[in-house]
Amino acid sequence: MSDEKRKAPRFRIHRMIEIQFPKETFILSEGINLSESGLLCITEKRIEPYTKIFIMLEIPLRHETFTLKTDGVVIRSEEIDGEHYTGIDFTSLFDSERLKIQEYLKEKTAAESSAD
Repeated sequence: MSDEKRKAPRFRIHRMIEIQFPKETFILSEGINLSESGLLCITEKRIEPYTKIFIMLEIPLRHETFTLKTDGVVIRSEEIDGEHYTGIDFTSLFDSERLKIQEYLKEKTAAESSAD
């Protein structure tokens, strides 16, 4: 039996992500995985849990690159081997944005299935 507590499956995404705080403070980060409900990334510094942020992330789709621009909240932050792993829940996705994420996840699932 799995101890999995996630609401949605996660898929790897190695993309640079721009995180913005109030007063236009920016932090570069690298995406680790993405789901319909949020993402995990490595940030250049620790971000306190419950911090509200703005995220910009380019999602590569088969026929286009979609730029996700949405609000989120940090749900966890832990340091592992000197890197800051930051879990973020999306808080204001539009249906159109959710559909683009679903499209990306379907493409990743199909690519992983055909690689087996």
